[in-house]
Amino acid sequence: MKFNGAQDADAIVAADAPYKEQYSHLDQTKDKMPVYVRQNTEDTNTFSNNNAQIWNYGIPVVSKWILNGGVDQQWDEYVKQVNNLGMKQNVELWQKAYDAAVK
Repeated sequence: MKFNGAQDADAIVAADAPYKEQYSHLDQTKDKMPVYVRQNTEDTNTFSNNNAQIWNYGIPVVSKWILNGGVDQQWDEYVKQVNNLGMKQNVELWQKAYDAAVK
């Protein structure tokens, strides 16, 4: 019996080919978030609430940059605002979940 994969798999393999050397250096546990890592309910809620604020702020700003430019002049303020809205906390929450699951 022969199984055929997704029809577009060859295109994906071809697109990844130039990065084969870089991929060979990735540790599948230490360098990537394993799929089995999960946050607890409280942290998931905090993460989601932070993301809502980040996206509500970020999408319009990035859209304006696409239309009008201004990234260089506004980048530092953007990063400051995204961090104030919870980005650093989100990173800390995922680090906590990773540490609990992997270490």
